[in-house]
Amino acid sequence: MAQKPSTAFQRLKEFITQQMPTSHSYQPIMLKTLIEEGGCASLRDIASRFLAQDESRIEYYVEIAKRTAEPALTRQRLVRRDGPGYRLIPDIRDLTSEERSELLRFCDEAVARCNTSKPGRDDLRTVRASIQDQPAGCIFCDPGDRGIIDHNELAFALYDGHPVTPLHALVVPRRHAPTYFDLHDPERRAINAILDRVRESLLAADQAIEGFNVGMNCGATAGQTIMHCHVHLIPRRRGDVDQPRGGIRAVIPGKAAY
Repeated sequence: MAQKPSTAFQRLKEFITQQMPTSHSYQPIMLKTLIEEGGCASLRDIASRFLAQDESRIEYYVEIAKRTAEPALTRQRLVRRDGPGYRLIPDIRDLTSEERSELLRFCDEAVARCNTSKPGRDDLRTVRASIQDQPAGCIFCDPGDRGIIDHNELAFALYDGHPVTPLHALVVPRRHAPTYFDLHDPERRAINAILDRVRESLLAADQAIEGFNVGMNCGATAGQTIMHCHVHLIPRRRGDVDQPRGGIRAVIPGKAAY
């Protein structure tokens, strides 16, 4: 007589095969790591698994684990913090070897689905569906009453809360994507459309504006502090700094004037 599947197996199987979103592969990778490690793994171990995709950005993937995979799996009551890492809430110590292997296979299949389900150039369905997959506490996922000044289906603009110059604006994708390089083509087009409109509105609002700096910080090493992509549109006026030469090259001291 076949052994009845354990409660932990059934819970994890149901989520991995039926409920897990396919907008990115971080959740199945995190679950697979915890299953392989017997239910408990450090934050750095989990981030290291993300590095199988890109070994150059360990700190970036630490932030991904904390801000993207953790909130979603915590809401599902599958994962909790455990010291410097995480622990599965379903107790998997009594999993049979067959159950463990099958769960790992489900995670691998979920990763494969995520990697093959990226929307094409004109496919908005996946982007629209994944907008709702938002981590708790992200100020750009829930801007509240901060004052949206322009918007479309996939992005919006608002003024920066700590402006570099007057009328400094931000353009933000609605989907929780950590950096510009995590955006899909429809989102980039949506952001560009808002950048154009907000630029025109700022020029109309202040005739002293003669130029703009446009850019984004991608990753903690590049100065990013809010791990939700946002594009800065910074108006520039004659004399706002003594020497504007070099523009964004000034992010590295001494490299602007050349």
